[in-house]
Amino acid sequence: MKEGRKLGEVLNEVQRFSKLKEDFVVDTSVLKFNYGVFGENGEGVYTLQMPDNNFGITHIAHGQIAGALGIPVKYYNRMKEEAPELLENNVNHWFLNNPTRRMVRTLENNARALLSDKYRRLDNEDLVEMLLPTLDQVPGIEVKSCEVTPSRLYIKAVTDSLVGDISNAKKQDIVYGGVVISNSEVGMGSLRIEPLIFRLVCHNGMIVPDHGVRKYHIGRVFEGDDLVAKLSDEAIEADDRAFWLKARDVLKSVLEEDVFEKIVQQMKSADEEKMVSEPEDAVERLAKKKGFTEDEQKSVLRNLLGHERPTKLGVSNSITRTAQEVKSYDRATELEYTGADVLLMPKKEWKEIAGVA
Repeated sequence: MKEGRKLGEVLNEVQRFSKLKEDFVVDTSVLKFNYGVFGENGEGVYTLQMPDNNFGITHIAHGQIAGALGIPVKYYNRMKEEAPELLENNVNHWFLNNPTRRMVRTLENNARALLSDKYRRLDNEDLVEMLLPTLDQVPGIEVKSCEVTPSRLYIKAVTDSLVGDISNAKKQDIVYGGVVISNSEVGMGSLRIEPLIFRLVCHNGMIVPDHGVRKYHIGRVFEGDDLVAKLSDEAIEADDRAFWLKARDVLKSVLEEDVFEKIVQQMKSADEEKMVSEPEDAVERLAKKKGFTEDEQKSVLRNLLGHERPTKLGVSNSITRTAQEVKSYDRATELEYTGADVLLMPKKEWKEIAGVA
């Protein structure tokens, strides 16, 4: 499992952000998308202007502006790099002539997200306040990895009270059960509470979404006629509290013995599947199917040949081992999901990847 920052550092960051962020519901007709050149090096800067505020624009928000206006992202990015005045005219034209209400989420003078006005704010500080005390009550629990990235918060915890044995003739292989809690405040996915399997022999982590839950950030349309309205936390406090109480129950259920045992049995069964006939060809087919980069494909093959048996479980473990080697924490987590995708792959699909009859 890829290491992030220490839990205390992440919690401090969450708390710091909670004091700096502001949210607005805005009619796009009063938004202005601006481009200007500033500084000694003549750096081009894009800003999003409201009647009383002016914000920088993050990479995520740029992509959401493109999506909201129906501009293909590839073309948007080309204009952004090569024709900023054209992009400025395009965005402002559609903001003004096809007005809609949007939620603008800001942090430290930057517009970090442009979202639907129905977006439900399930924020990281509330997650920490409501779910960490429940997590702390689990016997033997330890946060093994956590991080807050521009797109998501991750907390990955493991307990030695859930122990499974997936050893084979080649080596001893003990796994612990745990949970991954993750959330996006900027529209990059749902709040998720999902089982985690932690392998002691190599510290691989695998996230198994089939046994977890996702809560999408969909709420009620903001009511009001103001062209710009700053949102308060009190307006949704009662609804949110009810949700977080349900989330605590889900967290407990994910860490139950029967869920963990079911996953361990799936791992044992995957180690008994037909073996890969030609590992290099199998990994190449898998890379195309799962969208691995060239470096990720090489890493999966190297880990398979160097550390694992060429079974479905071995390929799954090779992917989660590769997750420790990539630079991006977000991408590492995606690979931990991909490992579970392979583990739970239907037999027919696995045979096509493995190249066996």
